[in-house]
Amino acid sequence: MKKIFPILTFYIILSLLSCTPRENVSNENNFEDVALDFQQSENGTINSGTDYVNRYEYNDFTIDQNGVITEYTGNAVDVVIPAQINGMPVIAVGDRAFRDMGLVNVVISDNVTSIGYRAFASNVLMGITIPNSVISIGVRAFAHNQLTDVYIPGNVTEIHWAAFEDNQLTSVTISNGVAIIFYEAFLNNKLTSIVIPDSVTRIFGGAFSGNQITSVTIGSNVEFIDYFEHIGTMPIFDNNFEYFYNANGRKAGIYIFSDGQWSME
Repeated sequence: MKKIFPILTFYIILSLLSCTPRENVSNENNFEDVALDFQQSENGTINSGTDYVNRYEYNDFTIDQNGVITEYTGNAVDVVIPAQINGMPVIAVGDRAFRDMGLVNVVISDNVTSIGYRAFASNVLMGITIPNSVISIGVRAFAHNQLTDVYIPGNVTEIHWAAFEDNQLTSVTISNGVAIIFYEAFLNNKLTSIVIPDSVTRIFGGAFSGNQITSVTIGSNVEFIDYFEHIGTMPIFDNNFEYFYNANGRKAGIYIFSDGQWSME
């Protein structure tokens, strides 16, 4: 009897352990899987039974009656912005909605058409997916982050003031369709070359200052506006590309900066 009791106790403990719920597996490193699942879902809606619940709940987003996300209160640094929240289509990210939240990666759903003033400013963003549905990127929307590359879709007609200033950009894709690049749009980055599509008609002061650009591909007759009434003249490129372009008849082509001077290929 003395031998049977310890054996019986052992099996009881083993049985109880097998019924104990397992702790959730850490979600820290599988943001890419989540983003892929999101993109493959039918409507981008976060459902209570999915893996997204382990990252943030519906109540981490505040959405108004117009479908604008006005605030994010979650703790996740990798965020997928859904196409719908509680049945309400998400059509815009509001002013300052995700500002200074320590975000690292963001995927924006294909419903969103507008990104507001400082919407994602002052984070540590290293990755951002801007969908083709977006038509407006607000002033300083992505300023003060750690982005190294960005794709700007063709439905965006204007890249607003300081939208991407103070990042780590080495690559920028500006799609054909963008017409205006405003003041300081890409100020203080690490660009060495830029392709400006034929759709661009005006570029304002400081747009590409604070970079080391030595190659510019550009269309014809782009107007450079280097004056701002409150602070005076603002160079568009640090090495005076705009002056060489104007002096050479504003021709389309590839321009190279070497040995302290510009030339056209």
